[in-house]
Amino acid sequence: MKQQKYLLSKGKIVLSDYREYANFNLCRGKLSRVIRTAVTVWVVIIAAYLAVVGFASQNSTLVLVGGLLLLCLGTFFALLRKQVKTVCVKKQEYLYATHQVQFGNNGLIYSVLFDPEHNGRKLEDTQDDFFYTDFFRVYETGGFFYLYLDKKSTIIVPKRNMMPADSLELRKLLAEKLEKKFIRCI
Repeated sequence: MKQQKYLLSKGKIVLSDYREYANFNLCRGKLSRVIRTAVTVWVVIIAAYLAVVGFASQNSTLVLVGGLLLLCLGTFFALLRKQVKTVCVKKQEYLYATHQVQFGNNGLIYSVLFDPEHNGRKLEDTQDDFFYTDFFRVYETGGFFYLYLDKKSTIIVPKRNMMPADSLELRKLLAEKLEKKFIRCI
């Protein structure tokens, strides 16, 4: 009987991990990034064209429209950045904990071990078991695996908390077990 090999991710999740997740969650998927980039490029090209034609023909309306398009685009990205900061830096207590994810053939065990020394109140450690079929979608980025249980609940697995070889093996395992539900965004 062959013994099952487990892949382990163990370490802390820090505030910058939540910020990365919030950025990813707002614009997840390759198609979303491609569309967002294409729209941004076209808006900049159209705005620049209108401004140049407006200056050349001394038509202040075209210059104004081009400038307003650029202003709207800048405002959109500023608001998006503010939204990410709001999600990540709410005035909520930050909980210090070690996150451990043990991946097996059929699923994973997710444990959160709270650090009583750094947390203001006593919190009970938690542990949950999930089958791979329980996941809505799983994304891999350059530094993380995001395991979506549904559209709003996610387990964040930083690759820095794993051995590099285990990270590659986890990619293979997730691709095999989740098939189309596993998406690489690298």
